[in-house]
Amino acid sequence: MERQRILLTGGRAPATLDLARQFARRGHRVFVAESVPQHLCRYSRSVQKSYLVPHPNAAPEAFADALLQIIQQEHIDLLIPTCEEIFFVAHMRDRLQQACRVFVAPHEQMRGLHSKWEFIERARLYGLTVPETHLLTSRDALQQLPSSVRFPCILKPVFSRFATKVAFIEHGEQLEHTLATLEISASYPWVVQESLVGQAYCSYSLAHAGQLAAHAVYAVNFTAGRSACIDFAPVEQHAIDVWVTRFLSAEQFSGQIAFDFIVTSDGTVFPLECNPRATSGVHLFTPQDALPDAFFPAYLQCGHVLRPQPTTSAMLGVPMLLYGLPSVRSWARLRDWGYVMTHAHDVIFAPRDLGPLLAAPRIIWYNWRESRRLHLSLLAFSTYDIEWNG
Repeated sequence: MERQRILLTGGRAPATLDLARQFARRGHRVFVAESVPQHLCRYSRSVQKSYLVPHPNAAPEAFADALLQIIQQEHIDLLIPTCEEIFFVAHMRDRLQQACRVFVAPHEQMRGLHSKWEFIERARLYGLTVPETHLLTSRDALQQLPSSVRFPCILKPVFSRFATKVAFIEHGEQLEHTLATLEISASYPWVVQESLVGQAYCSYSLAHAGQLAAHAVYAVNFTAGRSACIDFAPVEQHAIDVWVTRFLSAEQFSGQIAFDFIVTSDGTVFPLECNPRATSGVHLFTPQDALPDAFFPAYLQCGHVLRPQPTTSAMLGVPMLLYGLPSVRSWARLRDWGYVMTHAHDVIFAPRDLGPLLAAPRIIWYNWRESRRLHLSLLAFSTYDIEWNG
């Protein structure tokens, strides 16, 4: 494949660092645009140059102008947004595509997939299984709910991340009390969703016009907070594969996309939410898998979907220490943690690219200092300048 000049946004994310390394290994020249000064990709040998750009959610036009300037200056062939700044890139997609190919779906499609309400409704219309979900748009939210609401249930904003604002509701009185304390409006809607019992899984896929090019599924094990996975091992889940294939075909989706699922004891697949962007599923693909090839439509000509090798095992080492170890509550769980720590590959570590690992203390210090200054948690700070809430 002809070597290209690639611009990645979201250089703070381990997934972006992984993509940068994989693209570089395939002979492509990689550039990064990021809106915080301290980030992993800045210190990677796989990155030709890292550019500091305006905060997307504070200055979206200036952000787009900066990307366009980089594209023109570095003669970029392909722009791949990776984190939540992808929604701002999608909004400027037509303008940016005049300068290079942009690997992102149209903005309206992205908005519907990001919405925890619209996504479920789309899947329902496609005849796919979905959990019982109800939209709340006013302070009189309780009156909008049918009497048949199932408990326990989950209450969450339509646009949110990391499950930071999720409330678990056991009964009607608790729901009534919780709703009375929340800001709920048409501009800040919430959903009530049935709480399902089963195994949690995540998927990550690449698609072109609704056709799968790459696909991986992994079980939720250790997490940072309530939902962000920090260890990764591929699993076979045919029912999820079928669900994803049908949904992407119906959507005619092009881009990176990820889903969170619950699979119940009878094997039924229920989607919880969609993240139409890069996620940690990237870490399941090794350089030998040649994931970068799947970002180009010509890859579909090979006639098969790229999947990770079954023996792959990866982790985020620092989060496994900061979040994984404190979550251990039993000897069995401690053994699980020890197994991951001794068998999984730390995605930040690369023998020929030690810069990101050596810079990790500096990056962590910067994030901690700035999160304290802004009175945010570390998780909230990690997306404060790129969050898009509809």
